[in-house]
Amino acid sequence: MTPLAEAFAAMEARPDDDGARLTYYLALADTDLSLVLNRDSDGETADARTMTVDGVETAMAFDDDLTLVDTCGPGTEFLAASGRQIAALLAPAGVGLAVNPGAADTAVLPPEALAWLTQTLAQSPEAAAATPVAVHPPTGIPEVVESALARRLTGLPGLARAGWLVAFDYGDGSRGHALVIEGATARVEDALAAALSEALVFSGVDAGVLDITFPAEDAPLWPAIQRQGRRLAFPAAAVPQPPGSNPDAPPKLR
Repeated sequence: MTPLAEAFAAMEARPDDDGARLTYYLALADTDLSLVLNRDSDGETADARTMTVDGVETAMAFDDDLTLVDTCGPGTEFLAASGRQIAALLAPAGVGLAVNPGAADTAVLPPEALAWLTQTLAQSPEAAAATPVAVHPPTGIPEVVESALARRLTGLPGLARAGWLVAFDYGDGSRGHALVIEGATARVEDALAAALSEALVFSGVDAGVLDITFPAEDAPLWPAIQRQGRRLAFPAAAVPQPPGSNPDAPPKLR
């Protein structure tokens, strides 16, 4: 079962749970979809094939090409893009989106839902300059926040070694919780901060409940962070194996 299908099943099982619905929206944003077209895209515009659902013009997208072919027929033109890209494409045109129409995990998103998703994803984390001066164990962080962060980290392999949940005393006298990222290079810090902030937003908790910070490798607080903090591991990046190196997976014949 794909992450999108799992999120759909959880949402269907808990229809009154806002958190489950938000988790589905984030999974949709992150999923690679095939948007059905009337004709091949010229690279600048895309003519989405639509149907009418409850009087609303609605495009169709699938997360599985076999389902697309079964539903729309072989030779169907499509645009491969992430859910967030498709939402940004359709929302300004006032077009809705049917995800996996005809399948067990069919979801129909009206234009206003796509507009909300696009606006929410456009939010960026705010920079802050407070200096941490002491480290404490994290306490009282909602379980939904930790779960959301753990799910997000699984989709960020190799970008850092670990994240540490801690409580900081800051130089201005304030105290707050933070996710301290270990081992990230400067070139991925902005992308990591944005991805983790999205996880917080879609957890249903105010994103301001947790700071995201990237101390230098030689920062003096690291020993205290690793001693007091709660570690969340990033998965290792997959290393491709040369053909024939795994006896259980022989090279494919051409």
